[in-house]
Amino acid sequence: MKQICFFIIFIIGSVMVSAQSLADAEAAFGQGDYADAIPGLKAAVDAKPRDAALQHKLGVAYMRTGNYKSALAHLAKGTSESKVAEAEIAFMEYRFDDAEELLDKYEAALKKARKKADPLAAEVEALRGRIDAARNMLDRVEKIVVVDSIAVDKEDFLRAYRLSREAGSLRSVDALPQGMEAAEPTAVYVTPAA
Repeated sequence: MKQICFFIIFIIGSVMVSAQSLADAEAAFGQGDYADAIPGLKAAVDAKPRDAALQHKLGVAYMRTGNYKSALAHLAKGTSESKVAEAEIAFMEYRFDDAEELLDKYEAALKKARKKADPLAAEVEALRGRIDAARNMLDRVEKIVVVDSIAVDKEDFLRAYRLSREAGSLRSVDALPQGMEAAEPTAVYVTPAA
């Protein structure tokens, strides 16, 4: 009889410690202290592996600490909101097409569930904007032009400085019409011939 009572007390104590550590973990999560939240959330997920909300929170905690591999493993078992966190990871890994696809899946899940209010609408919109901006920046990286420089004497500058024909030309003061005065030293810009 003593063994049964001890076993029951042990089970009740374990449940209370588990509940308390989950409460502590959720408090740490709510305060943005994701590293401290992970052990309690992990214990809760181990106890309830099918709880999608716990999987989501643990995945987000891992994501916020930079452990994307563990985050993706838990977000895959999470709620529909986990798609937004997965999209964030895809964005951080420069997988922009995957990120947009995940956001589309999230929005499709909202429509399927017939939810009128999107709790993450602002976050989704901001992430889509960041994806577009990052794509534009990457496009510009491919169009870099390297300009080299040369050192020339001041007297030889106008001979060394080259402009395309469409841009016109730089010449010395001698190119000015007769009777027109200019300060020395100066350069004269001549527009391109039409």
